[in-house]
Amino acid sequence: QSGIVSAVSGRFRGNQQQFVEVIKQIADGSNQQAGDAAASAESMNDLSGNISDIGEGIDTISESIADIDAICAGAQQSVSRLNDKAAASHSALLLVHQDIGSLDAELGQINEITRLITGISKKTNILAINASIEAARAGSAGRGFAVVAE
Repeated sequence: QSGIVSAVSGRFRGNQQQFVEVIKQIADGSNQQAGDAAASAESMNDLSGNISDIGEGIDTISESIADIDAICAGAQQSVSRLNDKAAASHSALLLVHQDIGSLDAELGQINEITRLITGISKKTNILAINASIEAARAGSAGRGFAVVAE
């Protein structure tokens, strides 16, 4: 029986060493899993921080878009007012153009009248010179005529 106990004891010792080895492997695996879990948790925290940063960036972009929208609305109103003023200026320019056309026609008429008056004036000067010559020929009798000629 001593031999059997010794054999069982030897097998128990071998099994015990295998058991200890398996427990060491399980402990190592558990430590590795714990390290992996900690790394995963850290990665998740980093991911959470990045998502938070992205959310803040989106909020900033959203605010900027709202500001740009307001600026565009103001610019659109300004352009609309400028268009209205340009249309009014165009209408005034058309009226000025029409007035200039009318003034040009009237100046043409004034030029015609001026030419007519100038012609009459030349003829009157020639007539006055002739009357002065005739008054001078008549001598003292033509003195009254000379006054009229002047």
